[in-house]
Amino acid sequence: MKPFLLAIAALACTIPLRAELNLEAIFGGAAGEQPKTIAVPDPENRSGMDAPAAAAALPDRLEFLNGDLLSGKLVSLAPEGLVWHHADVEGDLRFLPVNLKAIELRTPPPVQLPPNLVQVGLTNGDSLRGQVVEMDADKLILNTVYAGRLTIRSPMLANLRPAETVGEVCYTGPNSLDEWVRGNNQEGWEYKNGALYSIQGNGSLGRDVKLPDRVRIDFELAWQGQAFFTLSLFTDKLDSYYGPGYQLAMQGNHVSLNRRTRGSSNGLGGHHVPLLGGTRKAEISVRADRKAKTVALLMDGALIQQWTDPAGLDEGGTGIVLFVNQNRHRLRNLRVLPWDGKIEQAGDEEKAVASAEDQIQFANGDRVTGEVLAIRDGEATVKSPYAELKIPLERIVLLTFREANRERARRNAGDVQGLFRDGGQITLNLVGLRDGLLEGESENFGQADIRIGAFSRLRVNIYDERQDQGKDKDEEW
Repeated sequence: MKPFLLAIAALACTIPLRAELNLEAIFGGAAGEQPKTIAVPDPENRSGMDAPAAAAALPDRLEFLNGDLLSGKLVSLAPEGLVWHHADVEGDLRFLPVNLKAIELRTPPPVQLPPNLVQVGLTNGDSLRGQVVEMDADKLILNTVYAGRLTIRSPMLANLRPAETVGEVCYTGPNSLDEWVRGNNQEGWEYKNGALYSIQGNGSLGRDVKLPDRVRIDFELAWQGQAFFTLSLFTDKLDSYYGPGYQLAMQGNHVSLNRRTRGSSNGLGGHHVPLLGGTRKAEISVRADRKAKTVALLMDGALIQQWTDPAGLDEGGTGIVLFVNQNRHRLRNLRVLPWDGKIEQAGDEEKAVASAEDQIQFANGDRVTGEVLAIRDGEATVKSPYAELKIPLERIVLLTFREANRERARRNAGDVQGLFRDGGQITLNLVGLRDGLLEGESENFGQADIRIGAFSRLRVNIYDERQDQGKDKDEEW
């Protein structure tokens, strides 16, 4: 590895700043080759660092369409190319955009979110958070913390719903194996390419993530064969999943919840999940409320099961434990954050019957159809067949706009997609990245300058068929 890094450093010193660096010439990258990685090593002693300092030490990560990864820091991004800084290279590196896949931005800045946020869904699949300033027949003005006011054209609106409250993130990772407490099988897990892999029989990893009483735990889980995975939460025993707390288990096509105390173990029920037998990967979301004594499991946005514990937890702690007892598993994109107690399911918008009118759904399941004339001062004015109604936005759980006269933003070769840290995404025809602002434009709302810190990930070449190549092949393992 040292000669390789020295070669890059020497190369960077001998080329003019504007020269292009051919990554494939350096890395190889022929079809079927194992992806290669350059990683900036973690500090030797992370254990003594507090959480904010550890987060600040994490480099960004540049991903290429052939699977290569490069740690460092994003300097600038424009249609003609990307400028990247690597700690082991003197000077900056420049890359042509043709083979880039994404930039993972791994140091989240503190953001103070305002109250009364809504999530606005657009016809092209984008989803934007903000406060509704006003809406009329032509436009919706959305005030955002990341781009100021965006004026969205009415034909581009698909739906509107209250945004889930996102508090300060308790943990995001995984970032290394050293930040976890290993169980009896010290060799049971490995860390690579931003993910945890179970590699030898059974094994556990634990971490005190300071779980709040009401918490949301999201991660992507993949497995070979059948899933045999257990998540323990509200535990104080980090080196074993047998400690007090809740154990949520996925075993084959079955999920179950168990409450364990120091003196007993109580099953709280199981559920058959055909989805587990038909896939090898799922987006998992666990929602738990310790005081309300409830735990819910969602997979790929759909509610699988919600348990109510008649007794509740009097023991335990604020940690989690990951445990695998068969087969190989991969876990990545783990995020632990406070939860507002609401469960919104993916596909709710599709359940609204296609109609020539706007549809409003309330928390109790009631619906009103009509025409949304305006939204002002937190109140929607709706013209129904019976009367003109004034409905507070806080009472609406989903507003689906009629299909008539909808338009969809056209795709552009230079489009980039930004995934927001607090949920949602935005697609822009890239102009450039300057002074911490991502500049772009869209038929949805025109020109916009968005703070780069609002994103957890930027995707480029988003319509390139290579984005999905090899996604579920054995090479990933």
